[in-house]
Amino acid sequence: MPTFSYSKNRYFGLKKMKFLVVVIFGLSCSSLKNHSMLSVAGCMNKSKPIYLLPFPVGTSYYLLQGNCGKHSHFGKEKFAYDFRMPVGSVITAMRSGKVVNLQERFIDGTNNNDSLNFIIILHDDSTASRYLHITQNGALVRRGEYVNAGDTIGLSGNSGLSTEPHLHVDVTGYCTHSPCQTLPFSFMNCTTSFPVQGKKYLAIPL
Repeated sequence: MPTFSYSKNRYFGLKKMKFLVVVIFGLSCSSLKNHSMLSVAGCMNKSKPIYLLPFPVGTSYYLLQGNCGKHSHFGKEKFAYDFRMPVGSVITAMRSGKVVNLQERFIDGTNNNDSLNFIIILHDDSTASRYLHITQNGALVRRGEYVNAGDTIGLSGNSGLSTEPHLHVDVTGYCTHSPCQTLPFSFMNCTTSFPVQGKKYLAIPL
């Protein structure tokens, strides 16, 4: 009888332990899931689509990295898009504004942030759109020039800290020192306002 009593207690003790393990594991999974949901919520982009895709109507490019991409779009730089583009592809203005800064003297392929070529356009609301990794001598505009949305402004490249030819675009408050706080923005001439990583997107006429 004592043996049976011991076995019975042990049996129910093991069941209780198993139940506790399941509950604890379930809470852990729930916590991880909630944390993941919070991370997604923290990256939510609800912006009004007032920008054009940064390439001509009728052309399409693959999105290497979107908002909150794990490779480099996090922290202050989480609201950004990286489109895979062969060197020399045409870049167009996402929105009208004044060219306030640019750099085009560096060669492609250095994989060094100190050799980044770029174009920055300031908009009427004091935000600025940035076009990064353009090719050497790839700026087709000049400082002080006013451009309209859709105008050709440059040629894509592989300058700066870049592992393959692509165009990085983002929108910030006017910022002169990286990292800049990026702002949510979205596109009005795309099949979806908020492109996601891993798909190709076509610039369509408005």
